[in-house]
Amino acid sequence: MLIQINEETQLYYQISGQGPILLFIHGNGEDHTIFNELVCCLQDNFTCIQLDTRGHGQSSGPIPDSYESLADDVDSFIQALDINELSIIGFSDGAIIGTLLATRQAPYLNKLVAIGLNLSPDTVRAKYQDEINQLIQENPNNQVFKLMINGPCISLDEISSIQIPTLLVAGEDDVLTTKQYEEIADALPDGHVYIESGADHTSYVINQTNLETIIHNFMK
Repeated sequence: MLIQINEETQLYYQISGQGPILLFIHGNGEDHTIFNELVCCLQDNFTCIQLDTRGHGQSSGPIPDSYESLADDVDSFIQALDINELSIIGFSDGAIIGTLLATRQAPYLNKLVAIGLNLSPDTVRAKYQDEINQLIQENPNNQVFKLMINGPCISLDEISSIQIPTLLVAGEDDVLTTKQYEEIADALPDGHVYIESGADHTSYVINQTNLETIIHNFMK
């Protein structure tokens, strides 16, 4: 389904399941389908909304210039659907978007699962910085990829303003170190951490069901 959120932008989404609402937001260069397998495991207990962000998948509109713009889109999307309460499951860029909405004290946001989050390009592990730079060198005109070197810019002070329960999920070899994720969790008033052993940034998320139990238990 498509929904118009402003004059220039339509966002594609699909809904399945029943129960409390979970909004799934994918990472950079991906689309809603990365969560298909996980949603299949959760839709008996939750209403699952899978969204394509602007510039991705089947969504239309000008290429976003910042993560704040993408967060604005998601806020408009939620309001357009007249949703009063939901939780966000965000991966990578989706985790950034969810975190930005949480720092804004979005009134509809109940809980946040931030998977593979980073707060600043400068804090990302060197090997992932190299991968991002290589990706941009090979695709110099791709503005979506350039988001990853221009943002986000989220401080621990902003993190400490988040009042909702927040679960940080990461691989053992993710974009940040386990210690960094623990520091972010410590800054959260109600923060929790789960580290997937032996996993890198994507291996435990894309087209995987690894997080079914973790998410289900956190949402209780």
